Amino acid sequence: MDTIRVAYLSNNTIHVVMLSLDEPTVHEESAWALPRDTYHSFAALSCGGKGIVLLHASEVSLAFPSGARAYIVAANLAAKTIARFPALTEISLTWPKLSPDGKWIAATGIADGRDVLALVSQESGETEIFKGRGNVSAHSWSSAGDKLYLTTLDESGQQWEIAEFNRAEKTFKRICAGGRPLISRTGLLAFISSDRRTMSVVNDIERTATNFHGFFKDPLEWIDETKVLCTVSAAPYVDELEVADVRSGETHTRTLPSRGEISGACLLR
Repeated sequence: MDTIRVAYLSNNTIHVVMLSLDEPTVHEESAWALPRDTYHSFAALSCGGKGIVLLHASEVSLAFPSGARAYIVAANLAAKTIARFPALTEISLTWPKLSPDGKWIAATGIADGRDVLALVSQESGETEIFKGRGNVSAHSWSSAGDKLYLTTLDESGQQWEIAEFNRAEKTFKRICAGGRPLISRTGLLAFISSDRRTMSVVNDIERTATNFHGFFKDPLEWIDETKVLCTVSAAPYVDELEVADVRSGETHTRTLPSRGEISGACLLR
């Protein structure tokens, strides 16, 4: 694989780019400024499969303490259409993550002033809510779709911790310190430190395979079992995409056609 095709969201615009894995070249295929007649902002782009990306969209609502309500929406990149996902819940839903079988969306819900795990059925919109010890936010699914990996806080409420949610048992289990966990098909776990200065990749909880240093925002997706696509901060309010090579321990940053913060990205396979 010499190039990858990536969709990312910046300043309410979805950019589709081709990134070379061998050279610092970026080719922009398209830039879609999302319409803001219904929603005033978009965030948290992730993959929805078959040319679809998922996001959360916010609209003004004085019924919510924040002054806005967030919904999961699906954006069709070819047709340039946006459709609200019919989740059967009255709470705001943010940061959607599609399950490997495409049947469920994990999202961060906001209920009773705290972040909770929401599992939304793609078919019916039925929504289950699960509360952890504190705030929880889902970041990735296991390849079998039986577990979710989440960010929560330690007992002090100051540092990130990684938790595993078992869908069959409906239980949360602490894994280790860190946040934004991204699990690979073979069980490699990439995550970043609370200060965002280190991204680690472990092949089990006790053994670190690789540490990367910089200023990381999100591990986004495993390109393959040796490379992780992530976002990094290049300057205040300016993000770039970076490829971290687990085998060599090297990182390769790609300068993008946009200039701003990135709110989610995914590979278009």
